[in-house]
Amino acid sequence: MTSHASVVARGWGKPCVCGCPALRLNPSEGTITIAGEVFKEGDWISINGETGEVLRGKQALSPPSFKDNRELSIFMAWVDARRKMKVLANADSPEDALEARRNGAQGIGLTRTEHMFFKEERISVVRRMILTSGERREAAMKELLVFQRGDFEGILEAMDGLPVCVRLLDPPLHEFLPRLHEEDKIAVKSLDQESVFDESFASQMGMSREEVRHAIQELQEVNPMLGLRGCRLGITIPSLTEMQVTALVEAAINNKKRGLSPRFEIMIPLVGSVSEFTSQRALILAAAEKVFAATGEVSHDASQ
Repeated sequence: MTSHASVVARGWGKPCVCGCPALRLNPSEGTITIAGEVFKEGDWISINGETGEVLRGKQALSPPSFKDNRELSIFMAWVDARRKMKVLANADSPEDALEARRNGAQGIGLTRTEHMFFKEERISVVRRMILTSGERREAAMKELLVFQRGDFEGILEAMDGLPVCVRLLDPPLHEFLPRLHEEDKIAVKSLDQESVFDESFASQMGMSREEVRHAIQELQEVNPMLGLRGCRLGITIPSLTEMQVTALVEAAINNKKRGLSPRFEIMIPLVGSVSEFTSQRALILAAAEKVFAATGEVSHDASQ
């Protein structure tokens, strides 16, 4: 239950069983065999992500609820009476933040902003932001700012009065960028399917196919889990950091004008040197002050 695959799957609202020795796959016939019973492609099975059980057929589903679980409620009451630490949640959307608060979270310890962009209508804008430059990149930034500001407003509203730690964009680029295949087709992989594009994808980017291919080749990394991850993408594209900070501060100001009490912190991701931190910190403070000046709001002490 604590494997990374299970944790990520639960964040998508999906059950995940890591390790199923009773399962046998037959890709050529399109069947699976579980405990001697054969299921064909299209047959329904249900997975209990808590127990690991695989059940025949389509089962009735209901949203999880801590409050309906009497034993868990009693246990958590014992814990609350003894604990000395606050309990913070992970939340990457207003819906997640609201659910966390309903379940007793005392704030958000991590908002992963890259998870806000996996939606299909947004990921193409992220790709355009990374692959293009000049006016095309600026236009993509303006689109992303609208998405970000809306999500931040919802998260801060759900956590009204409680702290929210927002991590600036930390995308492993191989999860966002199209891939160049050997046959020189551009494959765009989303969460649930893989579609192959050539001229049509280049057209979406406002670039020629050769320009797209060259841009992707320039961004290929030996280890995508390092490289331009974390603050290094913000250092390479300073306007990205500025856009995220602008969206967050504007969201907080909008909520404050509605009588709410937004509280947030900004996390600079994967810092490898002092110079990386100071560079991003300067960008963050400058972007925030620009919003304060434009809105007439008074900035708080940003030295902490």
